[in-house]
This record gives sequence, C-alpha cells and structure tokens, in this order.
Amino acid sequence: MNSRMNSWLIALITTILFTVSMWIPPAQAARKLPVVRIGIVRDGPPGRLPDVTPLVKKEILELTSREFDVRFPAAKSIDGNWEEVKTERSVDKLLADPAVDLVITLGYLATNYACHRGNLPKPVVAPIVADAKLQNLPLKNGASGVKNLSYIDSFVSFERDIRFFREMVPFRSLVVLTHMDALESIPWLEKKFRRLAHEYTIDINIVPIEFSADEALAAFPSDTDAVYLFPLAQLSPGEFRKLLYGLILRRLPSFSLLGGEDVEAGVLASVAPKDQFLRITRRIALNVQRILLGEEASNLKVAFPLGEKLTINMATGRAIGFYPSWSSLTEAELLNEQVERVERRLSLQSAVRKAIAANLDLAAENRNVAAGEQVVKQARSVLLPRVDLDARGEIIDDDRAEIS
Repeated sequence: MNSRMNSWLIALITTILFTVSMWIPPAQAARKLPVVRIGIVRDGPPGRLPDVTPLVKKEILELTSREFDVRFPAAKSIDGNWEEVKTERSVDKLLADPAVDLVITLGYLATNYACHRGNLPKPVVAPIVADAKLQNLPLKNGASGVKNLSYIDSFVSFERDIRFFREMVPFRSLVVLTHMDALESIPWLEKKFRRLAHEYTIDINIVPIEFSADEALAAFPSDTDAVYLFPLAQLSPGEFRKLLYGLILRRLPSFSLLGGEDVEAGVLASVAPKDQFLRITRRIALNVQRILLGEEASNLKVAFPLGEKLTINMATGRAIGFYPSWSSLTEAELLNEQVERVERRLSLQSAVRKAIAANLDLAAENRNVAAGEQVVKQARSVLLPRVDLDARGEIIDDDRAEIS
C-alpha cells in the first residue's frame, strides 16, 4: 500500500511540475517591459573620429534587455553640424520633446552645454568631457549635484598634459589648436590658459580651427616651438593628415589630449590611453540602466579614471629631430621604433667596450656595487687589527711639591 501511495505522489508531483514549466514561458512572454525612448545629440556628423553611436546603443540594449524595452528613434538622433548654436538647440529640442525619456550627449559641445544649462526636465547622460576642471563642470560630493544630470569625468587634464609635454620638450611658445566654437562655449578658457602660462612661464597662443588645416597653420606665431591638440573631431581624415604633415614640415613637436589614436596617426605624444571611448561606452550604459531603475542622475558618481600611458611616435620624432630622454623611454610605449644600422666594422673588444659604456643599467649597477663595497668595508672594520694611541704628560711644580 505504501509503495502504491509513494508512486502516486511521485506521479502527481511530476505532473504538477510539468504543467508549471509549460505555463511559465507564456506568462513571461505576456509580461510587457516598460518602453524607454532615448534621444542622442552629437556635435556634428562623423569626421575623422569613428562614430561611437552604434556601440553605445549596443551596450545599452544588451545591459537593459531584461528590464526595459529601450528604443532609439531615428528622428530623435540629431546633431548640431559642428555649430555651437545648433548643438544647443538640438539639446533643447530633445529635452522639450515628450516622446523622449532620456538624452545622451555624444559630443564635447553638447556635453558642455548640458552640464551648464541648469534646468534639465529629464535625465541627461553627458559622457564626452574634454577637461572637467577646465570646463568648470558642477561637482558635489563626487557627483554632479544637478538634478537629472550625470556626466563622466575620465580625469583628462590639459594641465597634466602640459607637465608631461614640458618634461619631454622644453618649449617656450605653445600653440593650442581647438575647435572654433569651443572658445565661445567656454568663455573662461582663455583666462585659465593665461593663468597656466604664467605658472609655467610659457606663452600660450590659442589658434581656432574649423575645417581647414592650411588656415590654422597660417595663423601660427613665428616663434611657435610646440603644438597642443584638442580633439578636433570636426576635421576630415584628409585635413587632419594635412595638419600633421604641416607640423612635421615645421619640425614642431605635438601633443594630443585625445590619446593613442592620434599618436598612431602622427602626433608625437600623448598620455591618454588608447581606445578610451570603448571603456566609456560601457559606463554610459551602466549609468543609463541605473537611472532607468530609479536612481537620481545627480547622485551618480562622475569619476571614471582611465589612467595614464605615455605613448610616443618615434617615426614622428625622427622626422622632426626629436629623441626622448632616458626617463621618458623607461615609462613610454614607443610606436614605430626602429634600430638604426651602422655600417662600420668593430672588433670584439671595442664592441664590448662600447656596449658597456652605453648600457645605463650596467652603469647604475656598478654604482650600486661600489656603494655596497663601502658598506662591506665598514662592516668588516670591527674585525680588523686596531692600533690605539694614548699620550699623557705631567708637570711637577718643585715649590708646591716641597710644601706638600
């Protein structure tokens, strides 16, 4: 009887589990996910830099697919044609559009405007920051502190770059190449440049550039001896190559805020890591997800350090007659490094002698060995024979001696 009862219970449980398993999927399919419509503002159509918009969309969709029905309406993805006024109007248009739930600014001009606009009626994720300190972006307790605003600070710093650049090249007159509208959108930029120029005892000349490399090169002061490049995303690939070719012809060392991609293209150096936008896209998706799940954008931490990595294009260095110092070589990633061949005969003895003389590591080790020998001598000194000398003299006064 018990065995029959157990068999019946097992059969009943199996039937129930099978029925439940057949019922759950339709129930899940019937559950509708909340629809979220995201608008995107870019500064302009893709120029020399790759368009990260598809990657941003892909990351957001993959991260939120189980929680939200995220959509990117084609009509809600607009740009400002590389003009400050049009970019600002594009941001305002999406913020006022009831068919848009969240806005992402994929451009330096759009991000700067959103961060300083003040009144944001809906959440805005503003990830493309050139230099948060230079742009005076709002900061409170590690977050933006502004309702509906979340930006991303990767700690790119113009002042940090100048410090690295001057350690490589002792320049006195620096040209800063930046987008023409950046000067208008950041009115205090020139004032901060003047402060840095005074602090580092250098001359800083801002040369705005729109779409023509030749016009920018023609505006360089005659005493220019170094060039710093802001992103210049509006330039076409051809104009950017023309710009770099012009800098090389003038034998001017260059430094980029953007990073390793520019160094690969021909800029002399940069400390921003390569492919930084790939990492930022994941952070964008995470911030969007957290906002959609109910977190206030103003409370999301803005810090997203990407680190520093000095990268030097040795081909550009050879073309302009620059060779980095040993200290730079020890910490830098070198691109297009070549070993120069010297057509001359050397005896084995002379080759060894030259190799030892040129090897700084051996020279450093020789100093360590010499210092170690002195320490050994001091340690052994207590074991060696010692000679102690002691002298004493006495004078006896005859009269005092007689009295005593």
